[in-house]
Amino acid sequence: MIKKVLVMGVLAALSVGCKTSNPIVKAPETEKKGDFKPYNKVITPAAISDKGLFTTHRVDDKLYFEIPDSLFNKDLLWVSRIAKVPSGYGGGYINAGSKVNEQVVRWNKRGKNVDIKVMSFENQSNEESPIYKSVQANNFEPILYSAKIETMKADSSAYVVDVTGLFEDEVAAINGMNASYRKRYKVKRLDKSRSYIDEVHSFPQNVEVRHVMTYEAETPPERGQAGTISILMNQSMVLLPEDKMMPRIADYRVGWFTIGKYDYDSEALKSDDYQIIRKWRLIPKDIEAYKNGELVEPVKPIVYYLDPATPKRWRPYFKQGIEDWNKAFEESIIK
Repeated sequence: MIKKVLVMGVLAALSVGCKTSNPIVKAPETEKKGDFKPYNKVITPAAISDKGLFTTHRVDDKLYFEIPDSLFNKDLLWVSRIAKVPSGYGGGYINAGSKVNEQVVRWNKRGKNVDIKVMSFENQSNEESPIYKSVQANNFEPILYSAKIETMKADSSAYVVDVTGLFEDEVAAINGMNASYRKRYKVKRLDKSRSYIDEVHSFPQNVEVRHVMTYEAETPPERGQAGTISILMNQSMVLLPEDKMMPRIADYRVGWFTIGKYDYDSEALKSDDYQIIRKWRLIPKDIEAYKNGELVEPVKPIVYYLDPATPKRWRPYFKQGIEDWNKAFEESIIK
């Protein structure tokens, strides 16, 4: 397998030319309440609000996120799915519920702006290692979206940004119309007059947004005379736990879904690549019994949900088939 080799020139570039006659001036990191509009001028009495992870506000045709100061720079899982799709879209390989993308993001306050940055954990190094600075410098996070702060709460505990464009404009990282489908259906453009935010719901640990994206296309998969493709997207943003799981190294002798990692603290003259497995967070209720090899119940079991659209006559068989796997898992654990 080809190893990633660290380009030593990067290290040199970080140390050369550090001195300059003119000091570097950074953008201001602080803001004052007077810099923004009064809260009640942005979030008017007509606003439809929903409190949760972020408080969401719908004012006329605009959507605002009210982001608590405590949630800036926190890791959030962003999952983009197609909720409704035209018949035949993607040649039959795409259906309602298909995942478009999964990424970890952080909302970052930058002066009078808020940026959404896409995080990557593929390349790693210990913060105390000298090479850590180089790893950070060569893994600069892309900005998915940026918006100006419109207002802030009276106690400065939360900031309000207009995120309408995030869901009504074309943002490739959360979009259901990729370059391949755009070419296949000869898509001309996104029609913003027929693209809109449909539903917004905020919960204690997540925010859900559904939005319709409508495209003009010469050869849509169905109803060609309309010259239109409309897709209903569902965006889920979930707060990730602060206490991270202990990673587990993949074993090539066992089949797992894995994630590739690169360790730049390796003693070798190149980064070491390795795989960790994707796993559930299962915590035993009785930790001592678990350590003794006994079968115990988890604190939070794995739960699967059948699609409500599943025909009633098939539901008992799907349920039985899933539950039968429990016996196999229990046997493998006991042995």
